[in-house]
Amino acid sequence: MKFLSALFIACAAISTYANNSDKDQIKALYAKLENALRSKDINAVEATEAPDFTDTENGRKLSKAEANKQMKTEFASIKSLQVFKINLTSLKINGNTAHGTTTYSMKFKSAGMTSGDKTTHSYELTGSTEEDLVKTHKGWLFKSTKNKGSKLRVDGKPMKMG
Repeated sequence: MKFLSALFIACAAISTYANNSDKDQIKALYAKLENALRSKDINAVEATEAPDFTDTENGRKLSKAEANKQMKTEFASIKSLQVFKINLTSLKINGNTAHGTTTYSMKFKSAGMTSGDKTTHSYELTGSTEEDLVKTHKGWLFKSTKNKGSKLRVDGKPMKMG
């Protein structure tokens, strides 16, 4: 009986270790993504994504290539980035897949979003996302992300998104 009890405790400890290890690896992946976005490093962003990665924003689903092309254009328009923060608010791990939710905040300066507006404006963007992750031979990677809503302020004034 003591053997079975010890075996059960050992199995529970191994399971907890594996889960904590996965959780730590996923948290590290989010930190890697945050740093890549903060430094506007598209190659580092791509390194966090699975080959079949998709990004859904405003109901439109983009492939990895489309999403990263769009991001590269957005990076080029940002003159300075003061703040970029991702907060992992929930994480559920199920074997080799996981689901995370986040909130994010970003403050940056960029030329105007309308054609011909060359004035530099201050932007504040906040929102939330959901991500699906997959464990691969390269470790944990983002399989998909979906924007769940965002708010934008331009020069301190609310701006409609979408």
